[in-house]
Amino acid sequence: MPVLLRDVAAAAGVAVSTASRALRGDPRISDPTRQRVATSAARLGYRPDPLLGALASYRERNRPRVGRETIVLVSTWPAGQVHRSPPRALPERCAALGYRFEQLTLGPDPAGQRTAGARLAARGVRGLLLGTGLVQQDELDLPWREFACISVSGAPAMRLFPSVTSNYSQNLRQVLLQLRDRGYRRPGLVLDHWLMAATREACLTGWGHAFALGRARPAPPLVLGDAGSGERLARWVARERLDAVIAFSAGLRRMLEGVGLAVPGRLGFAALDAAPRAGVAGILQPREACHLVALDLLAARLRQHDYGPVEHPYAIQLEGVWIDGPTVRGPACATDCTSRTGRLGAALP
Repeated sequence: MPVLLRDVAAAAGVAVSTASRALRGDPRISDPTRQRVATSAARLGYRPDPLLGALASYRERNRPRVGRETIVLVSTWPAGQVHRSPPRALPERCAALGYRFEQLTLGPDPAGQRTAGARLAARGVRGLLLGTGLVQQDELDLPWREFACISVSGAPAMRLFPSVTSNYSQNLRQVLLQLRDRGYRRPGLVLDHWLMAATREACLTGWGHAFALGRARPAPPLVLGDAGSGERLARWVARERLDAVIAFSAGLRRMLEGVGLAVPGRLGFAALDAAPRAGVAGILQPREACHLVALDLLAARLRQHDYGPVEHPYAIQLEGVWIDGPTVRGPACATDCTSRTGRLGAALP
């Protein structure tokens, strides 16, 4: 006869529901009880039935919720740092899944982080969406075993949790190919210190790879801080003889024009985070899609009572969409420009 869950519960001296929660890693079960149940299950040779698990998940997903739980979007942007609000569709999707939605901003102080984590756990909050910020999500000092977590729009390789991010490498490659088709043959990449930190330098991924099969040598990326950025930018463009600049923020266009580099007359310009009405060409980031996919993954972890860090974190990366703008030449110019400056196809694979 197969070993049943009630046999494990009897051997451990607990209720069947307690044994079930303990084997799923429910943080509401104490460590001694969880260990006792796990030992009994191993000694008896208990194996969970995947069909019963799927049925339980289905019932959990579809049962009416009397008191709705809360999902919290955690970010670590400092006060005054410019950042975008979460997509409007996120609270609506939370409500459709039966959850309330809240936001929480944490500072760099570990003591404050521990206090905030204890308060969330005391309120019964179990689901956290770990958003972007200057402090890496998995470096926060929170009681991770109390929560189911999914990282969203941060670094694509988290140490503790699954993540859903923009595909930085493919987005950059897409921009390079679009510039090539418009006759640009010497683009350069500008990055901010905060972006390098927030993405663990993932924004650089693919820059060298995009040129690896070509004969052209790419200009070394320029990382800007605050002091003297305009002058450094102008010297870099002149030294590298660039005809196009790529940056994450559309705001760099104003800096280029402020140092006498007309766009698109002197330089082409493309943003890796362009907005439809910003008046620049570049990539429309899949920010809303990333948040919604992450929310669906988080809801699945909550239904399965899957708390704490995962053994093998994985990353889902979504590709952005190119949008045209007046900061680059049109594709119709590509033939004439290429004939004057040489074959651009050698610059990119």
